[in-house]
Amino acid sequence: MRSLIYRRGVLSGIALLFLSTAGGALADGLPDGWGEYRSEHGGFTVLMPPGEAHASEKPAGDLGATNERRAVRVGDSAYLVNLTLFKPNTVDPVSAFFLLSADNLVDLGDGDAVRVERRFELEDHAAVEVIVDRADDHTLSLRAYALGGDRIVQTLVLGPKGVDASDDTKRFLESFRLLPP
Repeated sequence: MRSLIYRRGVLSGIALLFLSTAGGALADGLPDGWGEYRSEHGGFTVLMPPGEAHASEKPAGDLGATNERRAVRVGDSAYLVNLTLFKPNTVDPVSAFFLLSADNLVDLGDGDAVRVERRFELEDHAAVEVIVDRADDHTLSLRAYALGGDRIVQTLVLGPKGVDASDDTKRFLESFRLLPP
């Protein structure tokens, strides 16, 4: 199951996501240009920074999983929300434990180093935070959530080394909220 959810190619392809909005909606912006991205399929909201937004939807593949992605590029950084919808009741608590690990979420290359891997819960749902220092002087900050029996959501920022400490990265990652059932 290595790299089932995340492959390095996802981030290198962010610049190519010049497609129409899929799977969610961006609400009216805040005074500083940030806007709420709301995914009814995923049952969550997250604040997205101002910038050109790109979205894509990948239909079910071999594992029956559908992916919906929304990315915003701001300067040298990319902000991405990825929703993976599995077949119903595929992601039980044991599967979630293994799926939510740096080994499965991040395809590590030579010289890449996992600096942080911290498990936590969000409203009784398993979650993990991973920070990776890339050999190419970039930093990847990721949070992933196992939501119920069929949804995995990732919020991540890829940018220049140290981007994990920026106010924008913290605001984006910490804004993730679940919608009421």
